[in-house]
Amino acid sequence: MRRLLQTLLQRIMEEELTQHLNAQPYERSPKRCGWCKGR
Repeated sequence: MRRLLQTLLQRIMEEELTQHLNAQPYERSPKRCGWCKGR
């Protein structure tokens, strides 16, 4: 059960990261860019 949750979470993270990378790199939108803020 726990493994399933982990896999699901990982997939969501990957999807979010992919969306982020596909967005315009220099678009300064704080709503969209949680990944940049975290770095």
